[in-house]
Amino acid sequence: MITGQGLCYGSHSLGQSPDPHGKMFESGQSDDHFTPRTAHFWNSPTISCKGGRISRRSVELLAVVTIGVKFSTRQNGAVVLNTRAWGCRRRHSEGVAQARRIPGRLMTLGVRGFFLLFLLLSFFAGCTPGDVGPRETLIYGRAADSIHLDPALINDTESTRVSEQIFEGLVRYKEETTEVEPALAVSWETRDNGLTWVFHLRKGVLFHDGTPFDSESVRVSFERQLKKGHPLAPEQRSPYADFALGMISEIETPDHDTILFRLKYPYAPFLFNLAMASSSPIVSPEGLKKYGRSFSEHPVGTGPFVLESWKKNDEIVLRRNGSYWDEKPKIKRLVFKVIPSKEDRVRYLLTAKADLIDGIPPEEIEPLKQSPQIRLVAEPGMSLNYLGFRCNRKPFNRKDVRIAVHSAIDSKALVASLYGGGALPANSPLPPKFFGYNGDLPYVTYSPEKARLLLKKAGYPHGFHTEIWCYDNPRPYNLVGKRLAEEISRYLSKVGIRTRIIENNWNDYLKAVNEGKGDLFLLGWIGDNGDPDNFLYILFNSSQIKTSQNLFYFSNPAVDGVLQKARETANLRERSRLYYEAQNLLYKERPCAFLSYGMDLLAHRTDLFGVRLNPAGRLRLQRVSKM
Repeated sequence: MITGQGLCYGSHSLGQSPDPHGKMFESGQSDDHFTPRTAHFWNSPTISCKGGRISRRSVELLAVVTIGVKFSTRQNGAVVLNTRAWGCRRRHSEGVAQARRIPGRLMTLGVRGFFLLFLLLSFFAGCTPGDVGPRETLIYGRAADSIHLDPALINDTESTRVSEQIFEGLVRYKEETTEVEPALAVSWETRDNGLTWVFHLRKGVLFHDGTPFDSESVRVSFERQLKKGHPLAPEQRSPYADFALGMISEIETPDHDTILFRLKYPYAPFLFNLAMASSSPIVSPEGLKKYGRSFSEHPVGTGPFVLESWKKNDEIVLRRNGSYWDEKPKIKRLVFKVIPSKEDRVRYLLTAKADLIDGIPPEEIEPLKQSPQIRLVAEPGMSLNYLGFRCNRKPFNRKDVRIAVHSAIDSKALVASLYGGGALPANSPLPPKFFGYNGDLPYVTYSPEKARLLLKKAGYPHGFHTEIWCYDNPRPYNLVGKRLAEEISRYLSKVGIRTRIIENNWNDYLKAVNEGKGDLFLLGWIGDNGDPDNFLYILFNSSQIKTSQNLFYFSNPAVDGVLQKARETANLRERSRLYYEAQNLLYKERPCAFLSYGMDLLAHRTDLFGVRLNPAGRLRLQRVSKM
């Protein structure tokens, strides 16, 4: 409906409208006396309606043609209805319109005109001046809701996809590569053989709450994750802080526009870590003070979009940040809509109820490619799909059992039948897009006979009972959700391993797995910064058990040593050699059965432009526009 402004005829009111002097035009005393009212309708050149947007001029023409209502534009740009077209004459006394009696035939015309005007206004019911129209709103359909919007707590794609629109770090990845470019820092340099990093900050940047971004906000953003007992610490332990920021020994703020980090040891990927969506974005200290432990539900950053509302397990709405320091977003409103059903997501896209979706079912890839209304974005991803073993518990504390399980699964056939063109078979825990990838490792051969022999050797000649924990929704690395668990269960039954599938929704599932539930579990990993350190160290180094990133509880001194040396080495060739060696060790130990590498898939309508997926899976939606 048209809100806040209106038209009144006689004693029939469609609202009230202030006159230029701040007083109200008053209605007449009877049906044959009336006070003509000018109605301020809008200042913008278009009206937003449920069915679309229409121009102000279109409404003017329609009104004149149908009922003879004339429009005029005041100096302030407001459009007003001039009711003199109904035979009215206005006299002003102290800003209040007076009326004269209208002859019966003019009165009849006026009533008819009013009735037609009422129909006109009803036609545009749902239109709100200044509201955001369909062409300025992007609806993103996805399978699950975000868990957290505090960057210190984020450990999943659904949360990242939203938070990366709200927050920024000192640096960011270029739009189509994992090369780093300036963001909240304009320049930087290293000193003391890589032990000191100095960043010079961008001036004039504001947080969404209007407070200034400066070196103190950077210090608070990092120290709240690193220092125990910090008064602004997140509601629970930060899952990424140890990995992304744990090498920092001291943070100094020489002035408002300079931040200095002293490291415990030289750390080659430090700059790449600062571009990650978890732990590294800068948050508003005042926002932290205001919202406390509920900051995750009221995030305040410097990014191109601002949180407007969050209905849990339904939708998150963001609005454009009009004070954004960089290129202003082309879209005024982003809606992240939870659509759990894969069929519904595709239907929403095809019927234009959604502009962009992820979690595309494999069987829909080819049909969507063929649709003239849809464009499919498909890129080899930096993700691994795996079946994890709890290496600290029987029977998976035995390497022979882990290799037996992996040998009992026909990974190549599994990938071909379940994913079509949405995944590639894996031969290593590190995807091919990373430097240091070991392409010489052989793909695990499907061999039930070998599996049975290894089980017998480990003391399980008749197999055993176990559980497979899984999630109920598609993931970027596993497009079919629970179906993967069902197929694995079928393969394992052939070698005497009898399984029960425990399924849960994504949020509860991730919480349970992080708490150590499940001996066999399906999960995956998506690279955050394009560096192997973010894959191999965070997943398999024993120091990450306490952070719930090494979910396998895998501990191997040889692996730890190689991975630590690789992160402290500056020479790229030497780092590649060390990661190559680490993959050999992990292949022999098999803390997980690496199944497939994911493809990054998005589908969007063809009236959407500027959708580009970064190799790390990042998506800058402020560059997207609708035709």
